[in-house]
Amino acid sequence: MAQVLFLSDDLMFGSRVAHAALMQNVSLQTVLQLDQLPEALQYIDVERVILDLSCAAFIPGHVMEVVESSDREPRTMAFGPHVHQANLDAANAAGFDEVVSNGQFNEMLPRLFTQT
Repeated sequence: MAQVLFLSDDLMFGSRVAHAALMQNVSLQTVLQLDQLPEALQYIDVERVILDLSCAAFIPGHVMEVVESSDREPRTMAFGPHVHQANLDAANAAGFDEVVSNGQFNEMLPRLFTQT
């Protein structure tokens, strides 16, 4: 079963993302704080890390530092409001594989985990 880490503190939206993952036979673990990320990467064979840029607990550059310092090589994705272009730009600058707006993320959610 594919493993995905979802970095967000939005539990309502997180349940929608978890449901979409479950429908595609993907295990999704929500990470609420940056200090939980190294352990999750160490003990789970993660194929993808998804960052909610609306979550103030995560700075894109710090997330990528943790991911890159692990022995895993997951694909990375960040999403956030299109009106917060600075956050989207920060994720691009940090080296995320894919950066999309909330609208794009919502649109791709039903099929997102078929690509994992």
